[in-house]
Amino acid sequence: ACGGQDAERKARQLEQAFRDSLAAAGLPAGLSLTIGAAEIPADVTDVSEAVRLADRRMYAHKLERNA
Repeated sequence: ACGGQDAERKARQLEQAFRDSLAAAGLPAGLSLTIGAAEIPADVTDVSEAVRLADRRMYAHKLERNA
């Protein structure tokens, strides 16, 4: 578990590692990886809502990256 800023930093590191791996393997640069992160309060019992939130944030980041 980690806080929101730490999760975002880790997600960006994973995305960069993915891009580096593609380049090292000589694979097409058109492939990409997008990660969504969401802070979930300890009292949340509906996992599906947490997944929906992470999914929305993932797509928001993807739109920002592709803008």
